[in-house]
Amino acid sequence: MKRVLIIFIFLNIAGWNIQAQQMPMYSQYMFNGSAINPAYAGSQDAFYASILWREQWVGMEGAPSTQTLSIHSPLKNQKIAIGGLLYQDQIGVTTNRAIIPQFTYRIPSDKGIMSFGLQAGVINYDADYSEISSTDPAFRNVTINSWKPTFGFGIYYYTDKFYLGASMPQMNEIYIDDTNDSSQAVLTSHAFITGGYVFDINADFKLKPHLLIKYANGSPLGFDMNVTGIFRDVLWTGVSYRYQESITGLLKLQVSSGLQFGYSYDFMTNKDWRLYSSGTHELMLSYRFSFDKNTTVTPKYF
Repeated sequence: MKRVLIIFIFLNIAGWNIQAQQMPMYSQYMFNGSAINPAYAGSQDAFYASILWREQWVGMEGAPSTQTLSIHSPLKNQKIAIGGLLYQDQIGVTTNRAIIPQFTYRIPSDKGIMSFGLQAGVINYDADYSEISSTDPAFRNVTINSWKPTFGFGIYYYTDKFYLGASMPQMNEIYIDDTNDSSQAVLTSHAFITGGYVFDINADFKLKPHLLIKYANGSPLGFDMNVTGIFRDVLWTGVSYRYQESITGLLKLQVSSGLQFGYSYDFMTNKDWRLYSSGTHELMLSYRFSFDKNTTVTPKYF
């Protein structure tokens, strides 16, 4: 019971609604755009697959653990793209799993591409409170396993050097347990605004700042600021600041023309948090498949 209470305290400090199992959070959102915006699908102009593994608040038993798979690709006419998102997000005795197909319509212009994305899928909320029933009889034999629909949309404009997006990947509020009138388990709606630009410093070095603004119903406004340096389009190093929560170091390596590997570490800025956890680790592996084997895969910065 003690570890469950500690986790709830952490969630509350981080601006989460402790009555809700919220959407997964990411430090490498800039490398995993379709996880927060369905309009990102197809923006790599190739079949793209990304796997992300996040272990949050390492050292605390029952802390959040998230695994995500995202795939997407434009179709032959290039104006339509499809994709999908699978994730599992576990916190203590509760687990969220989601299967979310995505659809994007793209409008190209001389300067860039405007995309409009929709997603619709299902979320499974699974909770077994038997582990804490010995300290609180109210939880004895209480289990929840519920499948609920989820809907989202987004817009995304991008060029070779700039992008700006807005999305609500979770539009509808999901009441997890309809059979229990006293249940307050709610997956609330979320909204994101993202933007970034690539500055050419010289022939070998580029600088790419990012900004993520996020809002969940019932929680305060949050934001992440990131600056990444790109060396010869191969080595990416960056630092992020998450408001009132953490400072993150990021590293991405372009292993080959299609293969990318990323790692990030979140250092908690609140000294009280560091008493319970050594930080957060996140791994990313992605591959971009070119449709035309005779064409060189050009770098993609977003």
